[in-house]
Amino acid sequence: MKEYRKASYKGIEFEVDSRSFTGGRRLQVHEYPNKDVPYTEDLGKKADNYAVTAFVLGSDYESKRDSLKKACLDGEAGTLIHPDYGSIEVKCDSITVKETKDQGGMAVFELVFIEAGEKAIPETSIDLSESVLGASGNMLSSAKDNFSKAFKIASGVAEITALVGGIATSATSALNSIGSGLDYAEGLTGSVTSAMNKVVDAASLALSLKTNAKSLLNTPSALAAQMDAVFSVVTSLAGKKPEAFKTVRNLASGTNASESVSTSNTDAVAEKQSMQQLEQLTKQIVIAKEAEIITEIEFENADEATSILESFVSDTEEVELFEDIEPSNEVMQSLREVREAVVQYVREIILELPRTKTVTLSEKTPSLVLAYDLYEDLSRADEICKKNKIPYPAFVPADKDLRVLTE
Repeated sequence: MKEYRKASYKGIEFEVDSRSFTGGRRLQVHEYPNKDVPYTEDLGKKADNYAVTAFVLGSDYESKRDSLKKACLDGEAGTLIHPDYGSIEVKCDSITVKETKDQGGMAVFELVFIEAGEKAIPETSIDLSESVLGASGNMLSSAKDNFSKAFKIASGVAEITALVGGIATSATSALNSIGSGLDYAEGLTGSVTSAMNKVVDAASLALSLKTNAKSLLNTPSALAAQMDAVFSVVTSLAGKKPEAFKTVRNLASGTNASESVSTSNTDAVAEKQSMQQLEQLTKQIVIAKEAEIITEIEFENADEATSILESFVSDTEEVELFEDIEPSNEVMQSLREVREAVVQYVREIILELPRTKTVTLSEKTPSLVLAYDLYEDLSRADEICKKNKIPYPAFVPADKDLRVLTE
């Protein structure tokens, strides 16, 4: 017969009426347009979850009740002695107490414990950022090397030259937006004057890419290197706000020109294939730069980080699922490695970030009052106004959905 274990949490014993266990795997299902077969990505094990109906009784039940309640609410991990699973390190996730003084008195607890696991240390994010940068570097090298070997100039030089010009124009647009907003691009290295000089130099490089497009097509490695150089400067100047990701992502905005190219003859097919190779190179370089900028962004909340992660994963899937030109095995492997590294990095950051919630006021309220009601901290009034674009802090409007941090 199995030996019965006396249940307890942090050394405080209690009786058990019922218990249950929940576990599983963290699965991300990727379902693609016009594809019948999904891809299910295993992201690791879920935290084990133990639900326990416990009770304490007797003439001293109130003392036992208070001790168990305090142990559950102190926020620290502790040892749960479970009748079925033995000794487990857990944290108490929720607690409900019902009690009665009949028959000597009894308190009934509905408790949910979650596996405590290992505490992440601050250096983890630093290590993971190095992993992201290493993976993005490998992705960049694989993409340029594959393009240099595979690209062949087709007869439709004019269309391909125009495509290179469009890519250069996207870079110029990004540089113009950075240049006009250097006062808000916080975190730039050096002075604004120095940064503006870099913008001007990069704009000249982008113009050179456009002007020399036709000759660069004959040397694919030089073309890939110059695209990388222009995109690198945009990435270095984009700043540390979440908007920086969009700036880098938009570098790939002009990469759908091949969709409108006719394939009525052999020359047209070759031309379209050359354009697609160039478009794929652009997207692959941009993915590497997206990974780099993600390690620089200073996220304010978990929702920002989650949104950018979803956009990044979507961009990698677009490259991965492009059927007309299948990337080389080296590119595909480096693509998956950089995606995995970014997912791990961002998820680690999300654990440390507050989330946002929606608040709707019943009447106009001063931002200082709202800040105190939400956080007991008057200094956060400016944060509320800035996040919700409130023009008059003394009159935060009613009947408007306000996005505020949970902590």
